[in-house]
Amino acid sequence: MLLGALLATAGCATVSASDLITSGPRYEAPSVQAPYALGIGDQIRVIVYGDQVINNVYKVGPDGMVVLPLIGAIAAAGRSTGDVQVEATRRFAAGYLNSPSVAIQIDRYRSVYVLGEVLKPGAYDYAPDMTAASLIANGGGFTPRAKKSYVFIRAEGGTEEKAYEVTPALHILPGDTVRVVERYF
Repeated sequence: MLLGALLATAGCATVSASDLITSGPRYEAPSVQAPYALGIGDQIRVIVYGDQVINNVYKVGPDGMVVLPLIGAIAAAGRSTGDVQVEATRRFAAGYLNSPSVAIQIDRYRSVYVLGEVLKPGAYDYAPDMTAASLIANGGGFTPRAKKSYVFIRAEGGTEEKAYEVTPALHILPGDTVRVVERYF
C-alpha cells in the first residue's frame, strides 16, 4: 500500500482505458488539400525572380512575423505560404519592384519535442506526415524502461497533456511535445 502511494505521488503515469485516446484526427492521414499553417520557428525561403539580394531564408519570429527586406514585417503565423506570398508580392509591387515574381516555400519546419524514456530526448525538426513512431525513432528509440503502449502529447500552445495510444497511425503535429513515460512493472 505504501508503495502504491509513493508511486502515485511520484507522478506515476497510469492511464485508465477511458482516458486513453485511440481514434480521432491524430490517427487520420493529414489531408493533402489542407495547407500547412506557418508557426513560430518555421523558416521560409523567399525567391524573388531577378533580385538576388532578397532571395534568402527567413525565420518566423516569436511575434509570428517574418521580416523581409524593403517591405518589413508580414504576419506569417497561422497563414499558409501562399497567403504570405500574395501579401509579399503586393507589397513589393507597391513602389519597390516592378512586376515582382515572388515564390515562398518552407525551408525548415519548426521543432517537435520528445521527452522522457527515449535514448536521446530533445528537439527534432518536424516533417510532414510525421508519426509518434518516427519521432521516437529520431530520439534513439525507447529505453528499456519505457511504457510503449501510450504517450502523452501536449499540442503547441497548449497547457494540457493528453494520453494517446501508440500505433503506426498516430501523427505528430508541428510544435507538439511528446512525453514517453516509464513503466514500473
